[in-house]
Amino acid sequence: MNEAYIVTAFYVMEEMLKRVACEDDSRSQISAAEILLVAVAAKDFVTAF
Repeated sequence: MNEAYIVTAFYVMEEMLKRVACEDDSRSQISAAEILLVAVAAKDFVTAF
């Protein structure tokens, strides 16, 4: 996984969440797109081994 993949994945997830009108909780310190990005990165990391 390289930088271009990470940035592209984050951008796509952020835009998809905007289109479905997903709003982050006002108390949250990170966005939903960041949480989903961690899940995608973990999936790729686990399948690599």
